[in-house]
Amino acid sequence: MLTIPATIALLCGGAPSIEAPPVAVTVYPDRAWVERAVTVELAAGAQEVVIGPLPEVLDADSLQASASGPAAVTDVSFRQRRVSTPAAQRNALAAALRDAEDKLLQVMNAAAVLESEQAFIEGMHAKAVKDASDAAGTAALDTAVIKRQMEFIATELGRILNAGIQQRRDQEAAQATVNAARAALNASGGTTRVVREAVVRLQVARATSSTITLSGLESNAAWSPVYDARIDAATGDVVLDYRGAVVQMTGEPWKDVQIVLSTAEPGSSLEPPSVAHWVVDKATPPPPMAATAGGRTTRARGTFYANDSMAEPAMAESSMGLLLGAAFHKSISAQVGGSPVNVTYTLPGRVDVPSDGQADRRLRIGTTSLDGTLVHLAVPSKTAEVYLMAEATNPGPYMLLPGPTSLFVDGGFVGRTDMPVTAPGEPVRLPFGPLPSLSTKRNVKTRNATTGFWKDTSQYLQDVTIVLENSSDQPVVVRVMDHRPVSRNEKIKVTLENMSDPLSTDAEYVRDRLPKGVLRWDIEVPAHAVGDKARTLSWTLDVRWPEDMSIEGL
Repeated sequence: MLTIPATIALLCGGAPSIEAPPVAVTVYPDRAWVERAVTVELAAGAQEVVIGPLPEVLDADSLQASASGPAAVTDVSFRQRRVSTPAAQRNALAAALRDAEDKLLQVMNAAAVLESEQAFIEGMHAKAVKDASDAAGTAALDTAVIKRQMEFIATELGRILNAGIQQRRDQEAAQATVNAARAALNASGGTTRVVREAVVRLQVARATSSTITLSGLESNAAWSPVYDARIDAATGDVVLDYRGAVVQMTGEPWKDVQIVLSTAEPGSSLEPPSVAHWVVDKATPPPPMAATAGGRTTRARGTFYANDSMAEPAMAESSMGLLLGAAFHKSISAQVGGSPVNVTYTLPGRVDVPSDGQADRRLRIGTTSLDGTLVHLAVPSKTAEVYLMAEATNPGPYMLLPGPTSLFVDGGFVGRTDMPVTAPGEPVRLPFGPLPSLSTKRNVKTRNATTGFWKDTSQYLQDVTIVLENSSDQPVVVRVMDHRPVSRNEKIKVTLENMSDPLSTDAEYVRDRLPKGVLRWDIEVPAHAVGDKARTLSWTLDVRWPEDMSIEGL
């Protein structure tokens, strides 16, 4: 919203309203609650104050008003009225624009004169320096003359530069006047425009100066969390910077306002869901199997696939989260409030947010150290690289919204990930990319055989060897992930034999991942373990089934 100078407003006919700029804004993920205020002089008795113009994106049903002092709001309503600009007033607005443009041209001409003077003085300085250099070491060199020249040049150049500062200020002011005059002329349009206003009715006990506050919900505004996660690879310390990216296109800039960021979503569905109709009926027979080129029929594939994911959950999912707990919220700069689901961050100070919608303002919420554990994760069946991960748990009490997270290791940017919706008590695995000092190599040998007294049992054997190398000067514990097939038929037996190292005893892994065929070892790899000194891990997979049974998945 553009503030028009009083002289131009009078030429517009003086709309019967008072401007109340935004003073405080609560930004939600998809809209904003804007609070605007204006101080007025009120006489005793029933009074009416019109506040406007208001932006198009305002939800009229959400309007609220209050007044300070011995004034009580009895009613607030929203209205739209049409304002026409007569041709005579339009001519006056055009004349005001021409006067403003003339003043701007005068200021720009003054700037050109200053530039010319500066060029002349700089040329004089260059010539004086050249003359002194040419006369150096000869009787023609007059140091007294040179000193007077330099003093004159310094004085003039200082005057010109200082005048340039004031000139730039004058030009900015003149340009603002031109913009205001042009906006007033364009707004008049020579036809009719719609003005949106709030009519506040009050009962005033005695004559007073009162601040009227008008609030309402506006669309075309939003905020979302953004994070910077920085890790010290030597100590494992993770520092998290938390910011709120605010963007708005409400039609008016938010200047010098108090910003509150909220995770609430006003206006979302308020109706509870209904229970759907559930019907049980006779099953429809499946269609006949389609014949293939060889006369055979197609059928559903079996129960086990060798390419089932064996990585940690963080490696199998496309997005990884960051969960922050009470320690984070105690250390951030913003004041935290609300409930565990709907959190509010009251940011310190006051800020400006333009209504351009092109770039967001990344407002700082706070910084904290994330108490977690470093993990060196290897999935040799997928890649030879070993990845650095930070694991932590959110002790609560707040849930955070999803947002992009930039990752830094020892001050260097390594990439980005995404934080999903994060609830208290959930784990987080924050990836920081592969480590050049660690690598793995997986070697597999397979063979088939028959066994049993009557040679009535088929056997599949797979000898797996993993070589882990560590070129750093510190020993490292590497979490190695692999997999084995899981049998869904009691006649198919799957075992692991000749294991060089026992599987991890981590309680969560044993409970949730081991029954699914995921294998995990926590292997310490010594420093400088390369080549012949590399650490190895090995085992044999043994799968047996009746010789007359056809199986799939191997």
